[in-house]
Amino acid sequence: MTDTLYASGSATNAGIDYQQRVAAWFQVALLFNHDISSTLDLSEPSNIMEIAFETAENIDDLRR
Repeated sequence: MTDTLYASGSATNAGIDYQQRVAAWFQVALLFNHDISSTLDLSEPSNIMEIAFETAENIDDLRR
């Protein structure tokens, strides 16, 4: 018998819900050209220029 861990159920759903809420916040910040530096504790003013989700890149969560 092999031990296989499957991602499903309420834990996955909670993670996806969180991802969608964070994504929505950043989309609104992009739409209104909101300076996100205070929210992300950055030292200089920063605005979102582009948002990409689930890309083919190895790391697609954040990029500069």
